[in-house]
Amino acid sequence: MIPENVLRWLELVQANRGPFPAALLLALMNRLSQGDPAASNQYGAQGLFLIHPDTAASFNVEPEGLIDPEVSVRLAVDLLEDRLDKIKAAAAQAGIWNLSDTQALQLLLPAYWWGPVPTINAIAAGRGPDPENVWSYLERGDAYKEFSDSILAKAAEYQAQIPAATGNGSDADTGADTGIGTAAPKSNTGLWVLGVLGLIGLVSWWDSSKGKKKKKGKKKRR
Repeated sequence: MIPENVLRWLELVQANRGPFPAALLLALMNRLSQGDPAASNQYGAQGLFLIHPDTAASFNVEPEGLIDPEVSVRLAVDLLEDRLDKIKAAAAQAGIWNLSDTQALQLLLPAYWWGPVPTINAIAAGRGPDPENVWSYLERGDAYKEFSDSILAKAAEYQAQIPAATGNGSDADTGADTGIGTAAPKSNTGLWVLGVLGLIGLVSWWDSSKGKKKKKGKKKRR
């Protein structure tokens, strides 16, 4: 079950989630702050998503804003998008264009927490974005893997408890009518849930040119 201290931020997360699934953001929040907006660590990171003031400053956010839940959520989404762009660019530079949703998520989460440079360097060194290959080039590869796997597993669990989003972007059902605790059918392997996470949250960052090319190639039937 989603902890109450995390669940209370569902509506805020859904309204500001950008291209990412609410379940993923809630799982990341749970791992970092357990839903405490005043959380902090020994390195000075603060807020629901434990963002360092220096990182916040690069996004023109003042340190005091980190303990504001709405600022924290928006900044976390901006930071995830920034890391994602860097990972995709590194993969492309390494000649890898078919980065899957699952691979992107597995690489994105550690890049959010430890910064993108180690992951980018590992992609370049390994000449590919396969997480198992990338982590073998990281000094703390086991820690990266544990961090990523634990959050993705939790996100899959949370996804079954969150009503499907309606519309697109930030327009989403807050669950007031359908009930948060209504579980969706679960697959035996959990891969179906991860697929849903990819479809509802990650479709927006695929290269739109692929879709356009496909449309041009189609002929209308008469």
